[in-house]
Amino acid sequence: MPTTDILDDLDSVRARSAIDALARGEPPPLEIVDALSIGIERDLDVFAEEYFAADSPIVDTRTKSSTFKIVEAYYGGGKTHYLRAVQRVAMRHNFATAFVNLTKEECPLTRFDQVYASVCQTLRVPEDGQVGQDGGFARLIRHWVERRKRPSEDLAESVNRALATLPDLPLVGMKIAVKRAALSCAVEDEAAFDEAMQYLTTGRVSPTLRKAGISQAIDRSNGSLGLRSIAGLTRALDYAGLVLVLDEGDRSLSLGSTKDRQAASNNLVQLFNETARSDWPSSVLLYSIPSWQSFEGAFQGNNALIQRARSTGFPDFPPATRIVLDNREEGEKARVAFCTALAARLDKLVVRAYPGRQCQGDPDRAAADAAQYVCEKELDAGYKRLFVESYLQVRTALLRSKLSPAAIHTVVDRAAGQISQSG
Repeated sequence: MPTTDILDDLDSVRARSAIDALARGEPPPLEIVDALSIGIERDLDVFAEEYFAADSPIVDTRTKSSTFKIVEAYYGGGKTHYLRAVQRVAMRHNFATAFVNLTKEECPLTRFDQVYASVCQTLRVPEDGQVGQDGGFARLIRHWVERRKRPSEDLAESVNRALATLPDLPLVGMKIAVKRAALSCAVEDEAAFDEAMQYLTTGRVSPTLRKAGISQAIDRSNGSLGLRSIAGLTRALDYAGLVLVLDEGDRSLSLGSTKDRQAASNNLVQLFNETARSDWPSSVLLYSIPSWQSFEGAFQGNNALIQRARSTGFPDFPPATRIVLDNREEGEKARVAFCTALAARLDKLVVRAYPGRQCQGDPDRAAADAAQYVCEKELDAGYKRLFVESYLQVRTALLRSKLSPAAIHTVVDRAAGQISQSG
């Protein structure tokens, strides 16, 4: 796996932007997530070998199978970072990816149509092995068209010939709209392209598209078909497959009422069943939860779902449904070692962010003090987030002056209070 050498390519602006994100409790940008991934290297290797490799059942054209996994970690325990790291590995293997933040208000698990809309916004495709540009569904189409350019052939003819092999999709209107969007892009008809993309991203059917054969909007009744259609489309457009992340980023699941829990329970069973049948061709679905207790509590009436989600053992047992990140560093000594190893990489990020600025104290000593104090605290959230946020404050403060152990502890206490209030 790539190491901290990735950080050497960062300029000051991007390094500072990464520090700002980490200080807010967000995962690092996809471009550098590998360099800050410690303790999950074997997991990432297993994903690469068992799920993303060309000879894996997910990618092999004879099978095009799919899988659904649950990623479990306490709030602040690194699960969003883990999901981003898996996303980055997938893109290196030519997978399209989408990262959906589930929330009660805007994108709950109960509403596949809203999940579909979020996928359309966050969809990313690899470009020359790199992360690629933001741009969602529209960028997927534009990039595919760009790849059809041939010096000796008209672009529209090349695109039209490639579209002739586009398979049927669960959502009939998607195939029609994708063809119109791609051909419009090829001839630089932006108005027609935008009209097709409006349907693909919002589900609204214009009169022109209705005449073209699209009779049904994308809404609550068929949002799941839209999601499966995106999975089929990414494979048909020459990507290895799709990785879809559904991230419960808060302390509790994005569910409120008993009715919501029942609807989400049904949707999870549906995803389990569909991936087991490979209705999602060449797809890896990852659903994160803050704890197994919250999952069991929310879905206690659905024993079949609980039993299907119970299997653990990843990465030693790759088929396991549930990936548990908590307590991998057993004991205070192991946690301190994790933090100090991470501090060395955060140091390099700070050096890239502030070239020429000298550290006024001993960063190794400061890291050890912060790590020890963080790991001694009784936390209601994961220690990993607390260490990252507090140590970055300590390390940047050392650019101005030395800090005593007491001052470092004050920084940690302040960060712990802010994290406690943010959830």
